[in-house]
Amino acid sequence: YLAGNQHGYQLINADDAWDLGADGTGITIAVLDSGVQTHVDLPIGGSDAINHGTAIAGIAAAITENGVGVAGVAGNSTLESSVVSPIATVTMSQMVMGLQAIASDVTPPDVVIAGFNTTLAPVLIDTPALDHFDLCRAINDIVLDSGTPVAVVVSAPGKNNNASHHYP
Repeated sequence: YLAGNQHGYQLINADDAWDLGADGTGITIAVLDSGVQTHVDLPIGGSDAINHGTAIAGIAAAITENGVGVAGVAGNSTLESSVVSPIATVTMSQMVMGLQAIASDVTPPDVVIAGFNTTLAPVLIDTPALDHFDLCRAINDIVLDSGTPVAVVVSAPGKNNNASHHYP
């Protein structure tokens, strides 16, 4: 871990958390995105045509102290990947179905990173019956299983520095 090259970790006090033993041990993280490319710094692999899910997975769970790549915030966690959309556009229905699949898992993850790609597809090509309320319900199904908190869903708001809608 090179503090000068991963300045965001200083902003979230990752060093302090690591000093306290919070390194992801015993935690399962599911990345819902474009997939995770096989990489020596990641405990799982597959394919990721746009390398977005791979970057998200690396921030969350890259293996630490191995002299390769970056340090993940939770480098000792178990990492899972679910492809929501293999391209840079994601529809509302893809987001909802991806989250519903995680919610119906027999053993749901502790943390869900909804790192959906960068562009929400126009409503005209999406499933008209699904909207942001369905998306919120799908997230709620993960977070609360019959009223018992079971997971944390993490997602960054829009990254395009504009006023357009970005979900979740």
